[in-house]
Amino acid sequence: MLRTLFFAIIFFLSLIPARSSHIVGGDFTATWVFANASNTASTYRLKLTLYRDCDTGTAPFDPQISVGIFDRVTNQVIDTFLIDLAGSGPLVLALGNQCSPPPQICVEGGVYTIDVEIPNNPNGYYISWERCCRNSTVNNLVNPDDTGITFYLELPDPAMHNSTPRFANDPLTYMCEEQPFSYNFAGFDPDGDSLAFELVTPVSGTIGYPVSATPQAVWPGPIPAPYSNAIWATGYGLNNICGGVPLTIDAITGEMNATPDFFGKYSAAVECREYRNGVQIGMIRREIQFNVIICNGNSFPDVSFNAPIKNQTIYAGDTACFTYFVRDLEGDSLWLTYSGDVFPGGPSGPPYAATSGQVGVANVITDFCWFTSCDQARVDPYNVIYTSKDNGCPFALTVNDTIKITVLPAPLIERADMLCMDLTTEDRTTVYFGVPPNTDPEFFKYYIVYRSLDGSAFVPVDTINDHSKDFFIDNKALNHNTINYCYYIVGVNVCDKRGLISDTICSENSANNEINYLKSVSVLNNSEIVLKWKDFPNSDFATIRIFRKINSPLEQFSLISTIVNPQNNIWIDRNVNSSQFSYCYQIITEDNCGNVSPKSNIACSILLTGKSLVFKHNLNWTEYRKWNGGVQKYELWRKGNRDLKYSKIDGIGFTTSFSDENLNYDEGKYKYRVRAIEGPGGENAESFSNVLTLEQEPIIFLPNAFSPNDDYANDRWGAVTGFVKDFRIAVFDRWGQLVFNSIDPNEMWDGQYKGSPAPNGVYVYRVFIRAYGDQKARNIEGSVTLLR
Repeated sequence: MLRTLFFAIIFFLSLIPARSSHIVGGDFTATWVFANASNTASTYRLKLTLYRDCDTGTAPFDPQISVGIFDRVTNQVIDTFLIDLAGSGPLVLALGNQCSPPPQICVEGGVYTIDVEIPNNPNGYYISWERCCRNSTVNNLVNPDDTGITFYLELPDPAMHNSTPRFANDPLTYMCEEQPFSYNFAGFDPDGDSLAFELVTPVSGTIGYPVSATPQAVWPGPIPAPYSNAIWATGYGLNNICGGVPLTIDAITGEMNATPDFFGKYSAAVECREYRNGVQIGMIRREIQFNVIICNGNSFPDVSFNAPIKNQTIYAGDTACFTYFVRDLEGDSLWLTYSGDVFPGGPSGPPYAATSGQVGVANVITDFCWFTSCDQARVDPYNVIYTSKDNGCPFALTVNDTIKITVLPAPLIERADMLCMDLTTEDRTTVYFGVPPNTDPEFFKYYIVYRSLDGSAFVPVDTINDHSKDFFIDNKALNHNTINYCYYIVGVNVCDKRGLISDTICSENSANNEINYLKSVSVLNNSEIVLKWKDFPNSDFATIRIFRKINSPLEQFSLISTIVNPQNNIWIDRNVNSSQFSYCYQIITEDNCGNVSPKSNIACSILLTGKSLVFKHNLNWTEYRKWNGGVQKYELWRKGNRDLKYSKIDGIGFTTSFSDENLNYDEGKYKYRVRAIEGPGGENAESFSNVLTLEQEPIIFLPNAFSPNDDYANDRWGAVTGFVKDFRIAVFDRWGQLVFNSIDPNEMWDGQYKGSPAPNGVYVYRVFIRAYGDQKARNIEGSVTLLR
């Protein structure tokens, strides 16, 4: 009944004259609503916004449309939806150029919406609907009144729970001849994905010109891509959509600009592509017809200034100054006024900014300058608003330009790190510290040095006025061999605000006795090994020395790298053969005073090896050495050649060997990787082995006879295979005639040839197979006897 009703609707809609709709544009969007309980499908809210002329005599919007959804890779029709018209009404045209549009410009919008459930599909989908036709007076297309419009979007796998981009602004459907046009559909993505915008050729589809000489008004049913483009009229194209200064679009912001030079109607299309992690996952397309009309000439005042950037960020105590220019292109009178937070009467308080209002003809200029104080820092930016108004006709045009100035607190002096203490001189200590790398001399005032003797209260003993100096000398450190002298410093900025105090260093423990700890050693990309060590006191102002050996009692450690002032606790060893050897590492730390720490623990990488036997893979790996928490367990992960990701093999535990006999005969190449997990009492570390690839040899069996007599015994003949990547079989009769062929190893010959039983006799077969590790195909030839 539903199928009958559907085709009845399609038949009724097809009776509408092809040239009556005068569609001028529209676009699809899809909003993810929720996933089903099993997370195998998601409900989407599909919305088609349609625009058409609303002149007297124009046909109304279709009360119902038929929309198709297709597999994006195979183009297979997945489903068809009948969507009712939800509402329609006139489009409000934003008169940005202050000209009243001519009476013939009238655009109406219609909205079709429906909630549909779409199953997960890694290929993704596209959704489309076609309608005919366009206005006969469109200048830039061939046969526009026979040319349809295809509305189209692309959607990734519903398992991603992704909504398509959308346009926040309705289209502005007219431009003024010989006047600059600027407009933005305001495309955005509700999921925060990156967007890219591009002008594209309008799409005509399948129901009109140029595909069909007899256009159909309504789509007869879901027709998969590809869809034909509309044909540009002579002289027009993507580089010249509407004449004059070409219509362009900013790929990042979506802002469109043009200066058309000829009255008329012009079709255009904008694609908004959606990217996640650099990969395109979706797309929407908006088609629109622009009407170029004749407007009375006037343009907005042109404003500019000589600051590097419009919105400025400064620190308290800095100065913000610039010159502001206003120009009227028609040479009219100009009035420039100002307001904002930074002037007398505003919330900022003194010192106030200085500027002035101006009156002039064609051009006016004013200067702005603000000398800020320490107490004018705040979170919210200060607003400086210039209002420029011309005296153009028919209406005066006004530009309100807001310049935001953010005043941040003068930065605090960052925390210094006390590095080491030189006690080699009697009754004198020299303390070295790490100067914070981001210390700006503009905001630095001095350091204060604090000292304590044998646990007494800290008192200030000195100041350091040079921001680049990285040590201080205490010439009054009497008997420092028996008295414990401790020091710390704190920085003060130009607003007399203290930063964080440094750590404390003391004479009694100034020797470098700390032992560093290697948290993990792990194989990366089968060609690198990553070392991670624990945070070490002052390690970023010291020297790390890394030693390595092959994991064998016969090998000795040797120095392989020296890192001066390391910026992090990670180092990558790229000079390794991690698929052949396990490597052991050890590190020491040397401070800036030359004190060398004891050696760290020894940490050794995991080497995974294995052998491919018939129907199984034997795997062995070296144990991880050595964590404070020991190895809690090992995990073995496997990925077949058809798998998208690794899966864990259960039941490994503490063993360092495994025989994998659970192999899929339809796959022949497997990758393995071991993960070691640290036990309690450590750093919650993990270590990965190298990736090991093992391949199975292909298996094939071909019977020498069969009897296709429907007795359920040997009625079919074919190959029995295992671990075969590529397959092809061909069977010939004694005259060399091909009677059966297939590329599916599971497909069997039923003894038929061209719909009739093949005669008894001997048939020759030729089989080509390719194993997963082979570059060349193997050729197998033989014969089979057909007996009935």
